[in-house]
Amino acid sequence: MYLWLIVGLSAGAGALIAIQGPINAELSRVVQHPITAAAISASITAVGLITITILMRTPMPLADRLFAAPWYILVGGGVIGIYGVFALLAFTPILGATAFIGSLVAGMMIASLFVDHFGFIGMDVHPINLWRLLGVVLLAGGVFLIRKF
Repeated sequence: MYLWLIVGLSAGAGALIAIQGPINAELSRVVQHPITAAAISASITAVGLITITILMRTPMPLADRLFAAPWYILVGGGVIGIYGVFALLAFTPILGATAFIGSLVAGMMIASLFVDHFGFIGMDVHPINLWRLLGVVLLAGGVFLIRKF
């Protein structure tokens, strides 16, 4: 039961991301630049997360622990987030919401195969096999069909 709840919540997050594309694309149209729209969107996200952190009284890490972390852990997520929001804003109007999200998920699946296979950044190892590879190929084929028709 718990696993299905997590799958359902994950699907809900995916649904919201699909809706976020057209919303942010419209914001980009209103402010007349995708970078400005991305900055506004990311700023609202940051303020929201800081507010939630304060309200939940989440403990802050000690500075020495934070500065001892590898640079890519501190910077990577933010840089990836910047590109993700920009791509959402810039490419959703060109590809359409379905093809963009399909492409996004296909890219996630391809990268995830390697993350799982090699146990990247502390993840458990789940080797690539024929069925996992076939699933990703079918997903990528679906993106092609969505965009073509």
